[in-house]
Amino acid sequence: MTVSPRTELPGASHAGLFVAASVILSIIAIGAILAIFIVRPEKDNTQLMTMVLGFLLPIITALLGAALQQVHLAVNSRLSQLVELTAAASKAEGQLQAADTNSASAQAAAKLAAQHILADAADKARVIIASAETLAAQRLSGPSATTPIQVEVVNTPLATTLEPGR
Repeated sequence: MTVSPRTELPGASHAGLFVAASVILSIIAIGAILAIFIVRPEKDNTQLMTMVLGFLLPIITALLGAALQQVHLAVNSRLSQLVELTAAASKAEGQLQAADTNSASAQAAAKLAAQHILADAADKARVIIASAETLAAQRLSGPSATTPIQVEVVNTPLATTLEPGR
């Protein structure tokens, strides 16, 4: 899930409405207090202003609280998404590192196996060459150069040797 940095918070539009309503009610409260002073300039207007403010201030406070709650929920939901995305990214990174490690260990094992195979092949070649040299020396030093020598190939796990026929 990709989150664009320019997207609005989910509750931001509601919070904006709550703040706008609070500003409008504040303007109404100020207008009402000014109207009281204009209409009744000579009388004590304290009780009337207290009634207007006592009516509008709790409403304004509730609207600002609701706006704050919307912003709080929007931020918390984004933090939850961030935690989920971070966890998913960490898991993917760990899997990638594990795959790289497995790949590297598989390559190392393949190189080691190839080295053992090459070493075994070199040992077999040395044994075959040594046996061939021994047989050639026997043939050249033997009673007759035209007598055929039978050779039997013996397979062993580590090397293949040539032995004179039995």
